[in-house]
Amino acid sequence: MNAGWFIFLIIAEARAYFLVKSKKRSFFILSILISVGLLVYFKYRFLFFDLAKENVIIPLAISFFTFEFIHYLVDGYQGKIENPNLRDHFAFIFFFPTMVAGPIKRYQEFVPQIYSSSFSLENLLNGSFRILMGLVKKIVLADTLALFSDQLLSVQYIITASPLDIFIRILAYSFKIYLDFSGYSDIALGSAALFGIYLPENFKWPYLARNIADFWRRWHISLTSWFMDYVYKPLGGSYVNAVVTILNVMIVMSLSGLWHGAAVNFIIWGLYHGILLALYHIYKSLKLPSFPSWIAIPLTFLAVSLGWIFFFARISIAKIIILKLISWPFM
Repeated sequence: MNAGWFIFLIIAEARAYFLVKSKKRSFFILSILISVGLLVYFKYRFLFFDLAKENVIIPLAISFFTFEFIHYLVDGYQGKIENPNLRDHFAFIFFFPTMVAGPIKRYQEFVPQIYSSSFSLENLLNGSFRILMGLVKKIVLADTLALFSDQLLSVQYIITASPLDIFIRILAYSFKIYLDFSGYSDIALGSAALFGIYLPENFKWPYLARNIADFWRRWHISLTSWFMDYVYKPLGGSYVNAVVTILNVMIVMSLSGLWHGAAVNFIIWGLYHGILLALYHIYKSLKLPSFPSWIAIPLTFLAVSLGWIFFFARISIAKIIILKLISWPFM
């Protein structure tokens, strides 16, 4: 399929879901399955079939608009979206600042702002400042750190480098990926603010988190809240028992990892965070004392930073890095 035809796929999908107004459960479930099925086919089919990843063409931003489709379908089915019209529906789906890198919007919060939006000097200054901040984060800071951290992708470098050098570059990658992701979000929020439209914040100083649960309340907030509302809570959340809670956490974090990338290392990254969250829930349930901030914040940052190994590296490279770090005290 020519990549140019994907725009018609998105339009057709958006139009079809607007027409699905039936309260019949069968139509609702079918719509969800179609949306998820298209995402799996385009983004993950090479995991199930003998396809070279570089030959797979993926519609731009399919993960983001699929999640917004699902939000629209679920909230519409539950009666939380009343009398939507086609113009508002298409404005929500095709709002260009958020299509590529989020944040993931909510229909009820976004659409009313369309009618009060305006282009003014105040909006221009607010939006331009946020865009500039995002560009500095991405181009000046993140891309500079990438020159230092990208060596972690070289097997030859990993084999010859010292554990200390590898560890420092992992920390550099931690800041690089934060500045990269939050920079894109700043540009999106700033672009929307130019017209007086304010989108949900996506990052709130995540590396100042005091524990791993606090980190996920601060990191990629719109994605975390989406998984909480449309996966975690429907599975039972934390209202059943400890075993189910931990299982639900592992499911959500595995899906979160897979959402970030169609490869095994992303699933492992999700499971890693699932294990950290499970351990935190166990620790909290035992009502053990909390660590002071000067210990809790560095420990959380260290745990998150080590987890990025599974995010940026293939399994074969990640294994070498971990063995290097484990051997550090004995060298």
